[in-house]
Amino acid sequence: YGYAVLRHIASGWQKFPPPDIESTNPVGDFAVILHSALFALSLYFLATTPFIQGPMRWALLFVVLAIFPASAAIMAMTRNAGAALNPFGIASIVRDLGADYGKLFGVSLLLGALLVIAGRLARTSWLLSVLADMFSVWTVLALFLATGATLRAHRHDFDLLEALDDADERETRHRQAEWQKTLDRA
Repeated sequence: YGYAVLRHIASGWQKFPPPDIESTNPVGDFAVILHSALFALSLYFLATTPFIQGPMRWALLFVVLAIFPASAAIMAMTRNAGAALNPFGIASIVRDLGADYGKLFGVSLLLGALLVIAGRLARTSWLLSVLADMFSVWTVLALFLATGATLRAHRHDFDLLEALDDADERETRHRQAEWQKTLDRA
């Protein structure tokens, strides 16, 4: 569902898409499942493995958190796992977004820290465990939302299609077209 949210927001919609059969089907688009599982398991194994310690662990966690937003953006927009894991495609997204990708990476780090805090609180009681699970889901959706909003801000760089509810831009274009017609008649 997170990839549907990202695609929806990047396309210009102002609200979350309603869950539907395609966006919530756990076996519908296997590439999307593999992509999300790859990054989730990477974070889990890097955080829990006893074989990687100290600065190397933090550096690898940093790399995974840095790569995920760009890879998720490619996966959401193309639904192609090969393209989403291609280092050149990821570097291209990072280069095209520029400083905004740095902001997105900061959001990714902040949300990652919030997930760690929620996980630690979840160990104290069953009630906090339930609340932490809900918080974790909304945190992940917030990362997809932030990624979609960043893509939306650069929609002209990526030639993203305009959504149907982008009424403000349509109205501005309509007024400009009417004004141009008036000028052409004069």
